[in-house]
Amino acid sequence: MPSIRERIAAAAVVELNTGTPGGVPQTERSRTADYQPADLPAIALYPMRDVHERVGGGSGPIYRSRVTLFVECRASGTGSLRADQAVDPLYLWVVKALSGKRLPDGAGGFLNHDIFEGDTTFAYEQGSVPHCRAAVEVVVEYQRLRGDPEART
Repeated sequence: MPSIRERIAAAAVVELNTGTPGGVPQTERSRTADYQPADLPAIALYPMRDVHERVGGGSGPIYRSRVTLFVECRASGTGSLRADQAVDPLYLWVVKALSGKRLPDGAGGFLNHDIFEGDTTFAYEQGSVPHCRAAVEVVVEYQRLRGDPEART
């Protein structure tokens, strides 16, 4: 069975690709290919950090964990619409689709306790495909057993 972190990332992609509003693209997982003009707008999700704190002291069997997902929204401007304005509907969708959600585990329970928005970092790409990139940190809180990344508590 995949790790809880992996299942959380996969479930977040499903959430982002369910009920997606018009003009907002489907979310890809961990894209590594360069972007071309025809690829924009785009959303890609990347697991970036998974941190753990032992519950109950040094001998506690449970980790309180947080996985940070970076959800990159990319768009180019056209005419009077600036690139950062074009990326805004994608950013709005990411926050609305994931904030406060409980992600189903497929067995009638949930993978996480909470999801909240962290920082958003904007960057402006000037290369062959000028566009704005908004990297939204999405923080997912969950618990797991110490020493077993597959086992929820």
